[in-house]
Amino acid sequence: MQIPIRSPQQLGQLLAAARRKKGLSQRAVAESLGMTQAWISQVERGHQFARLGQVLRLAAWLGIELTAALPGSQSEEVVSEYPDINRLV
Repeated sequence: MQIPIRSPQQLGQLLAAARRKKGLSQRAVAESLGMTQAWISQVERGHQFARLGQVLRLAAWLGIELTAALPGSQSEEVVSEYPDINRLV
């Protein structure tokens, strides 16, 4: 299922839902990633100060694949000219 993310709040809600679905507490996720429970809470509430790399790491840890479509492209089109995000984070 694809869900458009248009705000930090929507991304936070998606991350929180994925965490809850796995039956995990914010503290458990934070400890596994070497982050604080407060940071996880702030990201889930949509605070905009979070570093993108950390948010992407959290999403990947929760098993969320974030994709983006460029304007004018087909939604299934893969943009291969960009590096693998996993090597950047």
